[in-house]
Amino acid sequence: VLNNSCKYRSVVIRLSNVYGNYKKTELDDSSYLKLMIRHALQKAKLKVSQSLGSSKDYIYVEDAMQGLVLAAIYSTKNDIYNIASGHSFCLKEWLDYLQLSYLAESQGLAGHCHISIEKAKKELGFSPLKTMSNLKFHELVCMDKQNII
Repeated sequence: VLNNSCKYRSVVIRLSNVYGNYKKTELDDSSYLKLMIRHALQKAKLKVSQSLGSSKDYIYVEDAMQGLVLAAIYSTKNDIYNIASGHSFCLKEWLDYLQLSYLAESQGLAGHCHISIEKAKKELGFSPLKTMSNLKFHELVCMDKQNII
């Protein structure tokens, strides 16, 4: 519960699925996107047991940082902000974007997620710049000599 009698401001930031600028050592199985990126880099076939239509909102790491900074600077009261891209992308869109070879196993129910960022846009001037439509693969993974798989 946000306490309005406190002389300090409390701002809660709800981040969606943050991605981007991964190092090789970070491409583990802790998220499905990391797993897909690792398989794409290794040119390995991925067994997909989730619904290809399931969607989530993803936010590029630099856009997430912009949202955090804007909230720290411009929020004037105790509040909660969603910092996300405002667009949901389904598993099939990521598989196609990554040009990933996959084998679809069982198809469960598709889950969908839409996160509104209108409040952050209006009150903070937040405007995410990266979406899948303008994302370059090298922005997903740091491709220096130490990070090549």
